[in-house]
Amino acid sequence: AVLGGLDPAAAPGYRLELVETVWEPGAYVTMHTHPTAIVVCVQSGALGFAIQHGAATVTRSGSGEAPETTEPLELNTEVVLEPRDCVAFDHFAAHTVHTAWNASDGPTVLWEADLFAPDQPFTTFVDEHGTPIP
Repeated sequence: AVLGGLDPAAAPGYRLELVETVWEPGAYVTMHTHPTAIVVCVQSGALGFAIQHGAATVTRSGSGEAPETTEPLELNTEVVLEPRDCVAFDHFAAHTVHTAWNASDGPTVLWEADLFAPDQPFTTFVDEHGTPIP
C-alpha cells in the first residue's frame, strides 16, 4: 500500500514513495534488484536479508542508553532485522542484488521509502550471476 508520495523537484523524472508491505509467514523473494534508492524499516515481525552483489547498510535501532548503530552489510551474510531496524541501499551507486524473507512466525510489516523512475520495472529477478531472468 502506498502511504504517500511526491515527484521531487530535486530529482526530475523520479518519484519518492513511502509504502507498506506485509510479508506472510514463510514468504521469501529470490535474488533480484530494484532500480531505486531505498530504505526498508521493520515495523513488526522480522525480516531476513542478504546481499549477493553491491552494497547496503544496516541501522539497528537504539534502545534506552544504547544508541542506534549503522554498519555496512557484508556480501553473502544473512542478517535478521527486528522492529525499528532498517536496511538501505542506493542501486544507482552500487548495483545491489539481494534476497529477503520473513524471519518471523507471524506477518512481518515493512515501511519502505523508495526513490525510483516510474517508467522502469520496480523489480528485476536475476540468476546466480546477476543476469536478468526474462
